[in-house]
Amino acid sequence: MRAVLLVVVVACAGSAPRPAAAPQRRLGDAMGEAGVRFNRVGRAVLAERWELATYDLKELDEIFGEDLASSSWLGKPKLSELAHQFQSRELAAIRTAVHAKDRDASQQAVALAARACNQCHKAADMEYIEISEALGAEVPVVAAH
Repeated sequence: MRAVLLVVVVACAGSAPRPAAAPQRRLGDAMGEAGVRFNRVGRAVLAERWELATYDLKELDEIFGEDLASSSWLGKPKLSELAHQFQSRELAAIRTAVHAKDRDASQQAVALAARACNQCHKAADMEYIEISEALGAEVPVVAAH
């Protein structure tokens, strides 16, 4: 009886469907989440909610390091390079400022990060997706200048 049960279990396990690989995340969706989290980092710094800012920075790292790792970057390899630089330089600078609970340094790091975002958007022929250098500003800027 045990042998029959074992054969049935093994047969069922062998024919069980394997989980499909996670679908690749769309660039626009990942960037949309990045914008929400970038905005919230700034608002958290303004409110001195350092743990929340730290959390969203970790999420931003995941977006750039994992979600976008297989992105085609609109067929423009330069964008992938800019994204890696953004993660290693600008996000690291914001993380350092947030870890130090330094609002002024956070403002400077966010401003530099916004400039890097805007340079990448320009390289993607999407300069209309503009990121403000101000802490906690809407992302992207929608209001007319």
